[in-house]
Amino acid sequence: MSHRLQITLEDDQYESLANESQRTGASMAELIRQAVEARLGLESSEQRAERFRQALAAAAGSWRDMSEDGLAYQRRIRAPLANRAR
Repeated sequence: MSHRLQITLEDDQYESLANESQRTGASMAELIRQAVEARLGLESSEQRAERFRQALAAAAGSWRDMSEDGLAYQRRIRAPLANRAR
C-alpha cells in the first residue's frame, strides 16, 4: 500500500533537493523516500553499505594534493597532545 503526501519545503530545501535530483538522476520523490528511510532507520544493511561505498568512492583521491603522507600528518597534529599535562 502506498500513501500520497503533500509537503511544503523552504526555498533552500527545494533547491538542494532539485540539485541532488539532477546530479543523481533520481526523482525528487525517490530522494525524499530515501531520506525518510535513512532518518527512521528503515534502510537495509545493503542500502547502508551501498551509501558507504559511494561516499568512499567520492572521497578517493582527496589526499592527492597534500605535501605530506598520512602518517606524517597524524604525527604532526598529535604532537601537541603528547605534551599536554595529564
